Amino acid sequence: MGMNAMNAGNWEDATRYFQQTIQMENKPAPDVYFFMGEAYNQMGKPEKAIKAYRQALDADPNFAPAEVGLAQTMMAQEEYDEAYTLLQKAAQDDPSYGNTYLVLARYHLNQNKPEDALADLQKAEKHLPGSPLVPLYRAEAYLALDEPQKAYEEAKQANALDITLLPAYKLMGEAALALDQFEDAALYFRTYLTYAPNDTEAYRALAETYLKLKNYPGAVAAAEKVVEASPYAPDALNLLAEVYINNGESEKAIDALQTAVRVHPYNFDLHIGLVSALLAADKAGDAFQELHQTEPLLKEQEQWLTFYYWRAKVLTALEISDAAIADWERILDGPEDLVPEAWREEAKETIDTLRTPTPTITPSPTDTPTETSTPTDTPTPATAQPSATPTPTTEASATPTPTP
Repeated sequence: MGMNAMNAGNWEDATRYFQQTIQMENKPAPDVYFFMGEAYNQMGKPEKAIKAYRQALDADPNFAPAEVGLAQTMMAQEEYDEAYTLLQKAAQDDPSYGNTYLVLARYHLNQNKPEDALADLQKAEKHLPGSPLVPLYRAEAYLALDEPQKAYEEAKQANALDITLLPAYKLMGEAALALDQFEDAALYFRTYLTYAPNDTEAYRALAETYLKLKNYPGAVAAAEKVVEASPYAPDALNLLAEVYINNGESEKAIDALQTAVRVHPYNFDLHIGLVSALLAADKAGDAFQELHQTEPLLKEQEQWLTFYYWRAKVLTALEISDAAIADWERILDGPEDLVPEAWREEAKETIDTLRTPTPTITPSPTDTPTETSTPTDTPTPATAQPSATPTPTTEASATPTPTP
């Protein structure tokens, strides 16, 4: 009856039946304790789950399912060392128990070791053919390895195997976003958030997706959800300011970042965000003052380059050309891995513009017209009367005398 209750999702009934079985039997089998631990985990009672798993291992020290269940629970408590020891032992105690390799993969993903996770998943697939968790974890590993196309395919496979597997929608969204398939990404994130409305990480990804789609009101709504969950988190406030700026609400961005800077006065990213917001609001003078206050916070080369980039933009806006060109040249001289290509292109174009003199129209000299004298009355010459023209006669003229 305990298993029937488990299959129906009636966890409290299941634990009650398992307790009755334990009381009735002299030496209960380890799997009774194991399933009771599983039920307690589903109920969100990790302490009772740990106790049940340990009772299973008291009954059988080499019972791999209990070792794996206990390891999973310890991982949720961030007790990773003990969890890994238990998983290693489970793999030795029962090499054919596929869940061991799934949980090992989860462990390695949590430890940012995606290559090790992929090796674990190869073993898991041999013992758990058709499990949607295998492609699901593979998708996560490929995203960590910056292989979004493979991640997308694996996440889709996990979704095809189990359309109720909620994390698959989030992974499909993340992979689609990395592949610049923004409409698909937005759809997956919205579907996921319908059933997981408290996942601020997904709201952050949705805000970034909407920014790419230039759906600025949607980006604002998603970013506000992130800030709602973490009102004073610097990265959340920076995101909100960015979407406000893109939505044409620079003053709101300034208000949000000024509040953030008061709470986190030594946060470099917040100060730079405020510079960006002030510049977007056509307040280049205020932005320059903010940069002056930010300079003492600079430590790493990447921060200096970011500082030079924004100071170059501010100086350009203030039409202080020589100083602006000097900062733009610093951007061009920066290491390739620290300077985005878009910054380099902007630097080249701006330097060319600043160095090209603005043509001025110089009027050509105009001949000064001389004063024209007023013409006087010109006497009309007298018309000569034609003399009488002799009328030709028909008579022949005298014929000359021939010379002898």
